[in-house]
Amino acid sequence: MLLSLKIKNYALFEEELILFKDGFTVICGETGSGKSIILDAISFLLGKRIERTTVSSSLNKKTIVEGVFIIDKSKANFFKANNLDYQRETIVRREISNKKSRAFINDTPVLLNILSEFRSKIIEIHSQNESNLLKKDNEKFYLIDKFAKNYKLLSDYKLCLEEYNALKDELSKLKNSSKLSLSELDFLQYQLNELDSAHLVSNEDEELNKKLLLLQNIEDIANIISEYQQKVNSDGGVVETLSYLQKKISQFSSLNNHVSRFDSLIIELNDIGSELVSYTDNINANNNDLFEITKRLDLINNLLRKHNKNSIDELLEFKLELREKINKSKSLDEQVYKIEKKIGLHLDNLVLISDRLNKSREDIIPSFSSSIKFHLSKLGIPHAEFDVKFVKLDDFYEFGNTQISFIFSANKGIQAKNINDVASGGELSRLMLVIKYLSVKYFNVPCLVFDEIDSGTSGEIASMIASMMKEVSNEVQLISISHQPQIAARADHHLKVFKSEFENHTKSNVSFLNKNERILEIAKLLSGKTTSNEALENAKVLLSQ
Repeated sequence: MLLSLKIKNYALFEEELILFKDGFTVICGETGSGKSIILDAISFLLGKRIERTTVSSSLNKKTIVEGVFIIDKSKANFFKANNLDYQRETIVRREISNKKSRAFINDTPVLLNILSEFRSKIIEIHSQNESNLLKKDNEKFYLIDKFAKNYKLLSDYKLCLEEYNALKDELSKLKNSSKLSLSELDFLQYQLNELDSAHLVSNEDEELNKKLLLLQNIEDIANIISEYQQKVNSDGGVVETLSYLQKKISQFSSLNNHVSRFDSLIIELNDIGSELVSYTDNINANNNDLFEITKRLDLINNLLRKHNKNSIDELLEFKLELREKINKSKSLDEQVYKIEKKIGLHLDNLVLISDRLNKSREDIIPSFSSSIKFHLSKLGIPHAEFDVKFVKLDDFYEFGNTQISFIFSANKGIQAKNINDVASGGELSRLMLVIKYLSVKYFNVPCLVFDEIDSGTSGEIASMIASMMKEVSNEVQLISISHQPQIAARADHHLKVFKSEFENHTKSNVSFLNKNERILEIAKLLSGKTTSNEALENAKVLLSQ
């Protein structure tokens, strides 16, 4: 239960300590006095996002909201799971300073999602106009799944749906990425085959051009070699002349040292002649390659022009790029196949979990509807009809593969229709009260807070609502903002919120009313600002009931 709430520099509250007690507490006050700010402060304390207007009047001061809660040991697992110290009197504090928010549970800093989880376990708050949420599909599913206890099943479904949608997105991106069409793939494969069949070698064209240049000058080279043979090795040539001179010189012993030098010259000239003859033989043997070399160079040059490349190395690099593109495209096909297979498996799993989820919801509807009709009869709607209908869809979304409708009729003989079309504000308020009553009864939430859930009701209906709220407070702590005297009279404790105006500002305060103050306040609710003796007597009667 909520034991106390300290509010400092929050909206109209400068510094206020509000003490709460077990049972039924009603909060009254004039419109605009700050009643709803108390509920908003509780919501803010337990994880609600900051609203600029809430703290705009106190931007230069630290805003603090602190609550003390009595926590049953059954909630100790929450503290253990979040590495928090469990204390029976747990202190929750949230601060805003310099537009920065900090939160603490028993002086341990926590994130907002931890506060929100803490809130779900210890308090349920019904804000103004929240009854209209019954017209939203997500709220309807939330209620049904809560009563059907589908927490694990719904969690499994959402995880599977998340993975299923992620796979579909991945598949879509793959198909729209670098996947080649069949014609593109055929063309790239043709280019690759052409380059592969060319058997290109780095710098091959340079070597071929050298050979080509040699072969193109073969006749001139042969003439030069022939001329050498004629002038050096033929009769009367250089070699014969040198041999003659060597023989003459050898006749004189004083010149013998030159004979060996003549030998060297003759040997060298003969060697040159032999090499040139051998070179001539090789040239004649390679002369048949001229056609092949020319043909090979033509192929290489055609490929260079065709692919706009400057060298064989660039062609070889281009060939690698082609192979990579083709392999990537083929790999994409394999990836697409694998992902489509996974999508199929997830789809089967989604169908399976959805069927179980739908069955669980269908199974709870008879008892859920029966309980709602029973308690609505206690709130002045004795002929209420209430049912929940599901329509199966062809696709999967956040809550499964069904659409949900609450079917409702408040009057005898009137056909039940979609709640979006038939329920009035007062009927919605009573329906929400019944749902909240069933929630606290079945789900062990120790504190329930209402912000004018009695809106749109009066007289006898207000008395019926007061009776149910009193019944609820026998099981949980109930705090309710109300303008109804019947409800204020049935409360165990009565708080009044009022505004005080000063020269340059206005602030809200809260007072705990004693019995006489309660009589006066209820009389005001009955008759307005001017309190008659009759209203005072009626207030005493209401309090004594």
